[in-house]
Amino acid sequence: MDQNRKRRARGLGVDKPNADLQAMSDKELLMAFEREHSGEAVLERERKERERDNPLFAHLADLSDAELIAEYEQAAAETTALEAEREHRRPKPEAVMLPVPSTEPLEPHAVVLEPASPQPPTRKPGAHISYAVDGCTCDCCEEHTRLARQDERDRRLIAASEDEPMIEGSVRFGANASAELRQALNGR
Repeated sequence: MDQNRKRRARGLGVDKPNADLQAMSDKELLMAFEREHSGEAVLERERKERERDNPLFAHLADLSDAELIAEYEQAAAETTALEAEREHRRPKPEAVMLPVPSTEPLEPHAVVLEPASPQPPTRKPGAHISYAVDGCTCDCCEEHTRLARQDERDRRLIAASEDEPMIEGSVRFGANASAELRQALNGR
């Protein structure tokens, strides 16, 4: 045997003979081989795995469709019978008689209702969009009116300064500006 094959066999654990296989007779060994070859041994291992995971319902995987339906109907019948038995054994509550008042109940201190309170002032109408509505005092209309006044003021300011000469870099100084400041900013 090749040295590498021996090393690989040792790694897989197949280099040592299996004691269980050595103890089997030839007939038993052939039967085990047939079970492995037919898939019966694989099914047996899967069945044992299912029984280990869920011992109550593992047997259901091996049933045919008709057997499975019969098993379901039997379980449903047992459940119905157990529920009926439980309901039969449950004690019934006794009927309780409530006293019926012969007259209307009397209140020791009758509540007198006060006259209706005045209605709260009406709320401002909903939002008006993009312009102020005449005579409306809602928040949106008040804001639109304020912005319209500001726009008009800006237009008048622009119109007043339209004809004045504007030289790039020129600065206007107040009457109290010093000569040094004028010299530094205008370069004159």
